[in-house]
Amino acid sequence: MPSQVLKYLCLGLWMSIAPAYAEEDAPPIDAPAEEAAPEPPALPRVQLDPAQVKVRALERELKDLYFIDIGETEILEKAAALYLPANRPQARAGVLLLHDDEQSLVWPQVIDPLRQRLPDYGFATLALMLPSMEGRPIPERTLGAVELLSRLPASALEAEQPTEETPTEEDGAPAGPEETNIEGAEDALDTAGQEPLAPDDTEQASTEPQTPKKKPYVERIHAHLQAGLQELQSRGHDFKVLIAYGGQGLSLLKFLEEVPAHYPLILVDIRETQQPLAVDIVGILEQQKRPILDIYFMPDTLDEVMAKARADAYRRAGNFLARQHPLVGEPLAGSLKANERIVQRVRGWLSVLLKEYPKIAQGQLPAQPKVGTRLGSLVHLD
Repeated sequence: MPSQVLKYLCLGLWMSIAPAYAEEDAPPIDAPAEEAAPEPPALPRVQLDPAQVKVRALERELKDLYFIDIGETEILEKAAALYLPANRPQARAGVLLLHDDEQSLVWPQVIDPLRQRLPDYGFATLALMLPSMEGRPIPERTLGAVELLSRLPASALEAEQPTEETPTEEDGAPAGPEETNIEGAEDALDTAGQEPLAPDDTEQASTEPQTPKKKPYVERIHAHLQAGLQELQSRGHDFKVLIAYGGQGLSLLKFLEEVPAHYPLILVDIRETQQPLAVDIVGILEQQKRPILDIYFMPDTLDEVMAKARADAYRRAGNFLARQHPLVGEPLAGSLKANERIVQRVRGWLSVLLKEYPKIAQGQLPAQPKVGTRLGSLVHLD
């Protein structure tokens, strides 16, 4: 008898606990469906500045790299620079080196050989990192990789897909309702493609800070040129020499009016490039009386024609301090032989110039050529 009572007692206890487990296991009938996580906003595209990328790489390799401020601009802009003092007690001049576009201040062609070798002959050098031309801007992201139909309202999707109860055209149903559904879907597409109304411009302007834009490329090059000259002046170099390689010769000619007339100018392989500069090379050279060394490479026919036009401009200007020197058989400036010849030519020309006309370093240009000087002809030195 007690065993039967215990049996019924256990059965009643189990029946009272079972509904609780069933209630925990079964999901609630009226529980709302989990909301889908919102799609993250599209990440903005970042357009890297090639010059800044090169500077970051140079910072890891060059311990002597430092930065100078570039003019008074809306954006605090700095330029990387490398300075080497002359290897003698008194420097003969400070040389500013301007590399070509898409190059750097340690470019192995022309720039770095001159930067490292000229101090041995008494010339301090300053290689300045110039800004790169701004390429075509990358379009901003608008949406992620989402199909267009996923943006349609649920009602439009249900209207576009026939259900089992809805008769189709194959079952003999009239075509009118289907055409209506298609028109509804097209209207939904048009609605989804429309952009939402933008908020008030005044509110957006007050909440979002205005990012200052960079100045145009031409103005930035000008500011870098002025900053380089001021840096040499701050280091005690009153007499300066400007060397431009490739397309930067155009930038230098563009701003020659602001460069003192007695500063020698050295152009290495000057050529037309994609720079946004309208420069009349021949017209500018016709007005120059300053010392100019013009180095170009042969046997490029176009370079030879342009060199002839520049030589005629020197003659029309009566500039007896201008010299041209072709590198015959050296079409590329990257060869060791060509770099060595360029260094020797620049060093020799500057040495003869300062020896024959020492007052140039004091800011006085000669009125007429010195008798018997080796700088009195456009024929290149052997």
